[in-house]
Amino acid sequence: MTTLPQQIDMARAALGPEPVYRRRGVAAVSVPRADVEVDIDMESTEEGVYLWGCLFGHPDEASNEYISFATWVPFTSEAEADNSHAFWQWLTDMRADAHRCGATFRAYCWNSTFGISRGGES
Repeated sequence: MTTLPQQIDMARAALGPEPVYRRRGVAAVSVPRADVEVDIDMESTEEGVYLWGCLFGHPDEASNEYISFATWVPFTSEAEADNSHAFWQWLTDMRADAHRCGATFRAYCWNSTFGISRGGES
């Protein structure tokens, strides 16, 4: 029963009328920013990767860029590995470029299954 309050809060958030809810006991939400930010989106089916890419930019600039990793090649283990490798190489290159310039870097990825966003700074 130790998770009952969390389960109640998750049910209220899933069924309630508001688009966003704060966790119990959280008075304010602070979103740390970085010089270079990447928002990672990953959606796929057995037929292929239909929405997989990264929106990246600088918080102080109005323009952002979207890099797509979508593919409709038959979704074999090899195709999945190739696409994952291309994405991971791009992401690690972006991080290395930011560090080379002395910039901070953060990457974010939303997981709807758990209703959480994981961010990481380096």
